[in-house]
Amino acid sequence: MSCFYNANDTQGLQGVINTAQSITWERRKITGQTMSRSGRTRISSIASAVPWNFTVKPRPRMKYSQTRELLESLDTLDLSIPTTINIGANNTNLSYITEYQGVWTPAQLDQITFTSPSGLNFTLDVSGVPNKTFGDVVFRKGDFIQPGAPITGSYRYPYTVTDTVTWSSGGTITVPVNRPFIPDAQGNPTGRSLTFGSDVTWSVVMVSKPSYRISGYDILDFTDDFRFVEVIV
Repeated sequence: MSCFYNANDTQGLQGVINTAQSITWERRKITGQTMSRSGRTRISSIASAVPWNFTVKPRPRMKYSQTRELLESLDTLDLSIPTTINIGANNTNLSYITEYQGVWTPAQLDQITFTSPSGLNFTLDVSGVPNKTFGDVVFRKGDFIQPGAPITGSYRYPYTVTDTVTWSSGGTITVPVNRPFIPDAQGNPTGRSLTFGSDVTWSVVMVSKPSYRISGYDILDFTDDFRFVEVIV
């Protein structure tokens, strides 16, 4: 399956994100619940990649004459070609959704490298980070991180941090994340820098594509929401 890695594309699904009226996402784990005759509830779950599912409500009453390139790129992608999206890098008005919450500067973050995964934890090398201070909040719960840079030949899957991480001493930190590490033939992130905040990307494919309607002069509306799902390969 071919894949576009063009996170800077303002057409296609990125164009839909950039102009969205609302963005909904979910990351449901595969979980089952049963209740016994005695009223006891049993919960079981299995490890999975926990893919992101996005539902995007498009902006209403767009100008058709200004949207033709977007429509053509959406028809090209259709339901079969994956593409790359970000939330906040192209349209900085959305950056508050994914922005980095820790205290380290971009220059400090650039010196962090990925060491290894273990279960629901990543070990990161921070030995090269300058001007560290005891108690620095490196990540807060809900921060977005992605091993490697979001370019062709690099690692493609983002993660969220599930607890606040501070630095006290030593050359490594342990970061708890929302899902197990997903091996990726696209690139091995070991020893590479990481991407944080609004610069993280998702590889997604449309699973629901609305029709569009032209009504009145130069007025375009999509007939329903867009739905994307993260591509796990």
